[in-house]
Amino acid sequence: MFRQVTLMRDRPFLFLLSRCGVLLLGLLGLPALAVPAPLPVVQSRYLGTVPLAQLSAGALGSGTLLYYTTSPDRPKLVVQLDHPAGADATARVYDTSTLRGDFVPVTVDGQTVTLPTRLVPALTMRAIGGWWTRAGRPNYSLNFTVYGQAYAIWGEGYSPQSGPSGPSTRIEPGEPAVTVRVRPGPDGWPLWDERRLVPSLGSSGYLRYNYAERKCATPLKLDSGPVPLWPYVAIVGGYEQPSGQMRPPIVVDWVSGHITHVSELVTVRQQNCSYAFYSVAPILAGVRNQPDFESPFAFYDLSGQGQGKPNLILRTERFPARDRFSVGLDRRQRGVPLPKDFQTVRYSWRAAPGDQQWNYKIEVQGFHPYTSRTPLGDGSVTVDAPAYQAYPGWVLGHSWPVVTFAAAESKTRSSSEGIYTYGPRELGLPYLLGNTPQADPGAFSGIEDGFRGEYRYTTTGRPELYFSSLDRRVHLLDAEGGVWPLGPARRLQVDSLAGSRYINHWRLTDGGRRVRELARIGNAVLLLEAGQLSVAQTTAPESLWTGQPPSDPASWKRFTAMTGSAITQPAPDLQAWFGSQGARRFSLSGVQVGELIPLPGGVQFDLQVSSGSRAQGLLRVPALEQRGPGAYTVQYTSAGWSVRPQAPARVQGEATAGGAVLHSPVWLTVRLRNTGTQARTGPADLLVSGTSVKRWDSLEVLGLSEQTLRLAWTPDRSGPVSFVLRQGGLDTALGQATVDQPTQRLSGLWALFSGAASSALLIGLLGGLLLLALLAGWQVWRQL
Repeated sequence: MFRQVTLMRDRPFLFLLSRCGVLLLGLLGLPALAVPAPLPVVQSRYLGTVPLAQLSAGALGSGTLLYYTTSPDRPKLVVQLDHPAGADATARVYDTSTLRGDFVPVTVDGQTVTLPTRLVPALTMRAIGGWWTRAGRPNYSLNFTVYGQAYAIWGEGYSPQSGPSGPSTRIEPGEPAVTVRVRPGPDGWPLWDERRLVPSLGSSGYLRYNYAERKCATPLKLDSGPVPLWPYVAIVGGYEQPSGQMRPPIVVDWVSGHITHVSELVTVRQQNCSYAFYSVAPILAGVRNQPDFESPFAFYDLSGQGQGKPNLILRTERFPARDRFSVGLDRRQRGVPLPKDFQTVRYSWRAAPGDQQWNYKIEVQGFHPYTSRTPLGDGSVTVDAPAYQAYPGWVLGHSWPVVTFAAAESKTRSSSEGIYTYGPRELGLPYLLGNTPQADPGAFSGIEDGFRGEYRYTTTGRPELYFSSLDRRVHLLDAEGGVWPLGPARRLQVDSLAGSRYINHWRLTDGGRRVRELARIGNAVLLLEAGQLSVAQTTAPESLWTGQPPSDPASWKRFTAMTGSAITQPAPDLQAWFGSQGARRFSLSGVQVGELIPLPGGVQFDLQVSSGSRAQGLLRVPALEQRGPGAYTVQYTSAGWSVRPQAPARVQGEATAGGAVLHSPVWLTVRLRNTGTQARTGPADLLVSGTSVKRWDSLEVLGLSEQTLRLAWTPDRSGPVSFVLRQGGLDTALGQATVDQPTQRLSGLWALFSGAASSALLIGLLGGLLLLALLAGWQVWRQL
């Protein structure tokens, strides 16, 4: 049956989700659980003025093909072929979609077949050059018009159900739906395939333009269907072509007699290299086009050894500025298109020849307009988009405000579109589009099992990677954090501390409880676990290789040569990673070690030393060796070790709000200092003259630290006000400020009119206005 897609007006991202959901059913391997159905037995009968072999090769004449499963008198499909003098060959294909019944009624009189006059074709075809097959090879210089509800363009399918904006648009059987143009390459196989939706269909839930172009050779095996002399009707099939095969494009439900699909003739996902566009906005010849949605969708074989599968995929979701189909991406837009270009690009690759198992992905999000114009097909259509060969470099050459990275660790997920998990959209569209200052608080906190993820979104830069000498894995350079699930309750949280560009902190938890922590600060590597603190001195560089993701065969070979061992690394083991950092190590056992707290340029943690603690190792750390029993706060920075006896939190600070005016928003800056070693943590309120203006469910003021908070505040009273931070039953006075009355800001302006000269000026202005009024009245009186 043709695919039903519920109408989703002004929600292109929901259409994306629905489409990906359909694809994922196949990607998860569910069809393999079903027992394959036996192939239908399809037979044919030909009647015509010349033999089919001659008509197929280009002879003038006409004929009819009847396709049936039980009886030639009850055909499921009828094809009328015609080649008049001076014209291309044509085919009119009839199915049962506009009939009541499961066969096409025909009348046969000798070599002539007559159809009911009310019957309209399900599709028409034109073979340019006047022939269908020569030397066993089909003619792929074709034009189609598809009528009704056959699946002939990605996302097509017209539901009779009501959509969210009222009754859904529907294409009726027999109504023109899709036009298709296909042209061959020098080898005779289809080179490009262009499809357009005929009706406008105001909803953004439908794709209006598909384009697919074969960009390198993939060995193909021809399936000629039940009639090799007219090899355009398939016994079985779907919309996508299988890898390494070329099936006939017309797919029929042989029980009902309905054409269900007009398959792609240039496959996108099932060959080594292809360049595709799936646009919601219509694309026209002879004008400047700005395609949206998946524009472009590009597939590459960087290995040069592909067997029908790419090993690099760039999947784009793009909407140019003021594109009417971008309405609905963010509900805060209130029906207004995006004011600027918006795109995300999912960049997935395999460190081996393509097999639809992926090792890595970066995904970028930003606002870069396309400045290149690229011709498609025969050049009659030009689009604003990077060219195929230039697109990977275009993505990697731009700076992006959001970059995520995903690596397959314990398993890979078969997919024809790359790695889906862990994308920039987790931040929330309102944040990405600048409509709210707050990202989704749960963003990047989890990832699909078997994968490791990292992210960056507080700085802007080009996507770069590096190969860590410590955990022997590929990471995102300048990552701010990430996550690595290791089972039902175990996970490894990763971070970059002390301003490092590298991941240098690994925290292993089980059921939310810390098991151990590993950190590298400068040349020191710290391992914190139950009962022991260990320190190692290392001379290894943090990165063994730094560069961008592969974008061409040469960079792909360099990447796989430098990082290939990452794919075969064992499960993460923080103790083993620590042990690989050399023999110069120090350990302090018989202690309790608190969790690491980041500091500018270093880390801090609490240390409880018992009477039975013991220091050993080749590395000397006097600041730790000489500590007797007690509770300490330990800091390690580039300046070295600092160990102090723990002292209660002592918080001081001040609040400033320069230029505060009654009922006008102003920034309130709060600076806090904790001179104690222990942190003050818990719910907190900021009070202005006794009234709470800001509440934190949990505010942490670290020991031996300073921090600055910047808050929006609108004063609701004038005069002097006092600021107090209330936390844990303690009040910290933060000083006072004065809130001015709004009229006070006008005093300078009023002074202009307070003197005699100003009074004269005011009188002169009033007199001038009176004179103008008298002149206007006189003109009106003259015209009466």
